Amino acid sequence: IVEHAATPVLADVAATHTSVLKYLHIDSYELGANLRGQQPQWSRAFGEEFKKHRGYDLTPYLPTLARRIADSRDVTDRFLFDIRWTIGDLMAEQFWIPFGELAHQRGVKIESETGYGSYPYPHIDSLRCAGNNDLPMGEFWFGTDIMSQLNHWGNVLRTEASAAHIYGRPVVMAESFTTWTHWQEYPESLKPAGDEAFLDGLNRMAFHQYTAQLMLDMKPGWQYGAGTHFDRNITWWEEARGYFDYLSRCQFLLQQGQFQADALYFYGEGVSKFVPSEEFLRPRLPQGYNFDAVNADLVLHGLAVNHGRWALPSGMSYRVLVLPVDGVMSPAVLHRIRELVEEGGIVAGAKPQRAPGLQSYPHSDEEIKALAAEMWGKVDGAKTKTRDLGKGRIYSVTSLTEIFAQQNIPPDFDYKAGAKGTALGFLHRSTDDSEIYFISNRKDREEEVECTFRVTGKRPELWNAVTGESRPAIVFKQADGLTTIPLRFDPYGSMFVIFREPIGADVQGEGSTNFPTYSKDTEIQGPWAVSFDP
Repeated sequence: IVEHAATPVLADVAATHTSVLKYLHIDSYELGANLRGQQPQWSRAFGEEFKKHRGYDLTPYLPTLARRIADSRDVTDRFLFDIRWTIGDLMAEQFWIPFGELAHQRGVKIESETGYGSYPYPHIDSLRCAGNNDLPMGEFWFGTDIMSQLNHWGNVLRTEASAAHIYGRPVVMAESFTTWTHWQEYPESLKPAGDEAFLDGLNRMAFHQYTAQLMLDMKPGWQYGAGTHFDRNITWWEEARGYFDYLSRCQFLLQQGQFQADALYFYGEGVSKFVPSEEFLRPRLPQGYNFDAVNADLVLHGLAVNHGRWALPSGMSYRVLVLPVDGVMSPAVLHRIRELVEEGGIVAGAKPQRAPGLQSYPHSDEEIKALAAEMWGKVDGAKTKTRDLGKGRIYSVTSLTEIFAQQNIPPDFDYKAGAKGTALGFLHRSTDDSEIYFISNRKDREEEVECTFRVTGKRPELWNAVTGESRPAIVFKQADGLTTIPLRFDPYGSMFVIFREPIGADVQGEGSTNFPTYSKDTEIQGPWAVSFDP
C-alpha cells in the first residue's frame, strides 16, 4: 500500500506545493479470519515474533495447524488462542501503527474502516487498531440482513466509538446507509436508522453513496451494486435539503465536547473482540446510563484512578470498571487492576478463573486463582456480593443497578411516560461550559414524556435539529442535582436538550407548556438560524 499507492500519490501532491491531500483512506477490512488462507498470518519471522509476544517456542505445537490435538484439547485451544493473539498483535504493530506513522511523517492523517464484526471476524484487537486511526471508521447498513446490521454481539459503531473515546479521537465516522434495496429508501425511512447510529456514537456520516450522474435525462441512471443512492437522479433529490440540514445539525452538536459514560467494560485479551450492543452487556447496564469498552493495551498502559473515577489519557473517566464474564484474564492485567482498585477504583465482575493461552501454563492459572482469591475473598455473587479492597471496592452482581444505587449515582437520563412501551434513547456530551443531550424517540408514535437529566444549576434549552429552532425550556424543575422537563416527541422524533446558562441550584420554570404553536410564517430564532448552513 505504501510503496505502490500512497507514496506515488504523496509525491504528486508534494510536487504541487499544496496541502490539498488531508487523509489516506482504507475501506472495508474484508480479509476474513480463518487460519488456512484468507487472513495474512504467516511469514518467515513469525516464529520469532510468536516467541517474543507469547514467551515460548511454537514448534512443538505446529501439528495443531493441521487440525491435530497437541497434548490435550485444552492445550490445543490455548495454543490456537495464542496464534490468533499474535496475529492480532502483528496486525497492529506491523500494519496499522506503521501506516499511521508513515502518513503523519508525510503530513497527512489516516481514516480507515478498520477490522470489525461486519465480515468474517478478523484476528485483531478492534479497539487498538481503530484507535490508531485519526478518524476511526465503521459502517452501518440499512434494511438488510448483513452481519453489521444484525450482529449485536459485535456492534460496529459501538466498537469504533469506544475506540475513539478511549484513544482521544473526537470524530467517529462511518460508511452510512449502505444497502442492497435500491431506490426504496427516502428520508422518512432513513431517519430512525440514522438516529440509532447517532445514539451508538457516530458523529460524522460518509454516505454510501453518491454516484456521478452525467446524463440527467436517464433516470435513475448508473448505480453501484450496493448503497442508498444519494445523487441528483433520485426522485426525492430536490426535496432532500431539509433532511441533510437535520443530519448536519446533529453531527455538528455531536462533535462538541466529550462523550459521557458511567461504565467502562473491559472486553478481555486476545483478538476477535468487539463491543456489543447495550442489551447484550453482562453484567447488565440499567436504563439511563451509558458505557464504553476498553482493551488490555490501555488497562496496562494508560488506565488510572483519579478521585475514585477510572481515568484515561484521552480525558475520559468512568464510575465503574466491568470485568469480562468469561473469567479469563492474564496475571499482568489482574495485578494492574488490583493496584487500581486499592487506589480507589470500583470493579464489577465475578472472580477470574484462569489465564489465557499457554504462557507460563499451568502456573499462570494457579497465579490467577490465588490472586483472585485474595481480591474477592468471600465474594461469590450470591451470599456475599461486595467487599472493600484498599480505598476501592469489588462487586459481583448480575446488574450494575445495585452498584449505582449504593454509590448514589442516579441515571444520567431517565423518563416517565403515560403510555406503555415508550422507548427513548439518549447520548450525552459535555463541553467546558455546556451539557448536550441528544434524545431520540425509537417508536413510530407520538410521545409525551417527563424526562430527567443529571444536571442542575443551568437553564435547559430545547434545540430542534429539524427546523433549526432553539429556545429556553419554559416548564422545568431542578432539585437534588436533577432537572426534570416535560417533553413531546413526534413519531421517530428527536431533539437536543442543552444546558448552558447558569441559574440557581433549585429552581422551577414558570409557564404552562414547553410546546408553543408555530405557523408556517413563524420566524426561526436562535443560533441555528444563522450558523448552521451545510
